Amino acid sequence: MEQITDTKRMIDTAEAEQAPLIAQPDPARAWARLNHVALNHRALARNGIISDSYDPRAVPFERLATRLVRHVSNAGAIRIGLTSATSGCGTSHLAINLALALAGQSHIRTILFDFDLRTPSLIHMFDLERIGPKFSALTASRRNFDSTALRLTDGLALSLNATPESDPATRLTSRATHDLLDQIQEDFAPDLILFDLPPLFPMPDTLMAMNLLDGAYIVAKAGRSTAPQIDAAERAIGEHCTCFGTILTECRFPDPLLHVPEIAHG
Repeated sequence: MEQITDTKRMIDTAEAEQAPLIAQPDPARAWARLNHVALNHRALARNGIISDSYDPRAVPFERLATRLVRHVSNAGAIRIGLTSATSGCGTSHLAINLALALAGQSHIRTILFDFDLRTPSLIHMFDLERIGPKFSALTASRRNFDSTALRLTDGLALSLNATPESDPATRLTSRATHDLLDQIQEDFAPDLILFDLPPLFPMPDTLMAMNLLDGAYIVAKAGRSTAPQIDAAERAIGEHCTCFGTILTECRFPDPLLHVPEIAHG
C-alpha cells in the first residue's frame, strides 16, 4: 500500500511540474503599460477643474474622497457610479475633481470611466481631445483598454471617449462589457472604479449600467434638484444595486460629504 501511495505521489508531482505555468496578475506592471499624460492645469481651471492640491478649493473634495473611500470600503464595493436624477447637477465636474483628489492618496488606485456613451464629455473637460482615444474602450477588448486608457499618476487612470455611441443599450448590457470590467479589475487591482454616468431620467442608459456596478451615489444640486426627484432616483438605483446616498453640490452645508465648491455647471 505504501508503494502505491508513493507511486501516486510521484505521478502527481510529475504532472504538476509539466503543467503550464499560469501568469499571475502584476498590477504595477499593468499600470506602467498605460500611456502617461500630463495635464494642462490652465485649461482645467477654465473648465472648473481643481488640479492643484494646494488650492484651498480642493479641500472639500479631498475630505469627500476620504469619506467616500471609507464608506464604500466598509461595504466591500469597488465599482461606484455617479449619477443624477436630471441633467445640470454637476456630476461630471464632481467625478473629475473627486478622481483628482483620490489621486493625491498614494495608497489608492482609481480608474475613472466616462460611461455617458451618448454624450461623452470628460475628454473635453480634461482637455485631452488631441491625444486621447477616439472611441470608448467598451467598443473592443481588454487589449483596447490597455492601448487607450491614460495614466495621470501611478494611482489614477482615465478611460475616455471622444465619439458618441449610437447604441449604448447594447454596449452596456453585453457580456463583453461585463467580462472587460472583470478583466480590468483583476489585472489592474484598482481600489475604486468611478463611473461618470448620465442622468437617470429620461433615458434608460444609466439603469442598464447599474447591473455592472456595486453601487452608486446620487449627485443633486441645491436649488435645482427636488426631493421627489432624489427619491425617485434612489428607488431606481435600489432596484439594481446599492444606493450609497446623495452628494449635494452648490450648497452651504459644512459637512464635506455634502458640500463641494460652487463650480458645478454641467
